[in-house]
Amino acid sequence: MSQMYSNTIPFTRAGFSRCMSTVDKWFRPVGPFELFTDDMYKNHGLVISYYLRFATSRPVTEEEVKKVCTHLYRKAINLRLIPKERDGETWFKELPLDYPIDFEVRRN
Repeated sequence: MSQMYSNTIPFTRAGFSRCMSTVDKWFRPVGPFELFTDDMYKNHGLVISYYLRFATSRPVTEEEVKKVCTHLYRKAINLRLIPKERDGETWFKELPLDYPIDFEVRRN
């Protein structure tokens, strides 16, 4: 198995029902590298940000950029996952689709 995927749980039918709770939207247990990354983030040793560049044929409004970011947030589950404690273990929990997006528009 690739080192990159060594921190994920095996995907089985039982694992799927355990991970994909429809009530609380728990995703899966957090792996060792993800725990390390979360610890670095909490202690200000790591900043996570995304840089998006849009090429358009016309100037766009800030509202249009927010709409694009909202669509991206809804489509990309990795943008909605946060680590939370569950039964003494750290799991990824999915944020709601209507969670407010924090973004800043910078002009060149």
